[in-house]
Amino acid sequence: MEQTEENSPIERAEKRREIKYSFEELSVREKGKEPRKVASELTKMLNRIEVDTAILDDNIELELLNYVRMYHMNIEWYINKIKEVSKKKGDFFITGVLLLIGIPVITFTITGIFKGLTPTLLGAIIVLFLTIVLALYKATSVWLEAKKFEGIFWKASSALKNRLYEFENKWEERVDKDNLTEFISDLEKEIIEGRKIVQEETESYFENFTTPILDVPSILSTANSQANSILNSFQSPSFKRRMENEVQALANKAKLEDNYRQVAFLQKKQELLVDRIKSVSDQLRLEKDPSQKKKIESIKETLESELQACVHQTMIKEAESILYE
Repeated sequence: MEQTEENSPIERAEKRREIKYSFEELSVREKGKEPRKVASELTKMLNRIEVDTAILDDNIELELLNYVRMYHMNIEWYINKIKEVSKKKGDFFITGVLLLIGIPVITFTITGIFKGLTPTLLGAIIVLFLTIVLALYKATSVWLEAKKFEGIFWKASSALKNRLYEFENKWEERVDKDNLTEFISDLEKEIIEGRKIVQEETESYFENFTTPILDVPSILSTANSQANSILNSFQSPSFKRRMENEVQALANKAKLEDNYRQVAFLQKKQELLVDRIKSVSDQLRLEKDPSQKKKIESIKETLESELQACVHQTMIKEAESILYE
């Protein structure tokens, strides 16, 4: 079959397939079916089954090209997708192992060496960082869980390879002019069967296709709880002591402020009692009636007793304030 490259079926098929519909431009799978690559795979197949290309006409070559696109190119696409998904899951697993080892070590190290920040601020920064890391890890896990299509791709790839190898075994060193019609018929049948396999894979793919929905509040809440637990479990002893000291200092500060308020209240109360005692003393000096005078004296004694108690309480609170300072 003497033909120039420009007039060969492969060259003409390449030119025709360069004319793309808009949806074909968006097709990922079509990128694995470049005409020159298809032609290369066809050459390999013809060599494997030892076909004399001189007996093939244009129509047979075009059918062979369609066969290669249906089997070889789809098998390659499935294998590449399986490798891609496996790599992503492998990377995800390695990331999980690194986080499993790295988070406790990093948490312990950071809480032990960073002294410039207060424990509360440093702890908040660590929890924020861990929350983000854990939330992203969980979101990635949800995404990968929704993309479990390796089984579908493996099934389709295996089915195509089985038919391909059976076809090769059947026609190895058997294609000649006498059975060429049978070969073409078998070729067309295999293309139809291959199309059924791909169609079944496509249907299974879309039946199982789901877009993962991320429950952001739940993921963040869980990640934050886990981050706090990690900080509490893997903080350094020095950080724990600093945190306890800071908590005690804040508690003392709160008590000190409360004592200041109580002292101010007691001092104001003392002033009121002193004024009241002075007023009662003036009434006592002016009162002539013995019975009324006795009542006023009783009131004065009560006020003086209350004043003494108030002074005593003030002294106690002031002493406590010195301890909290």
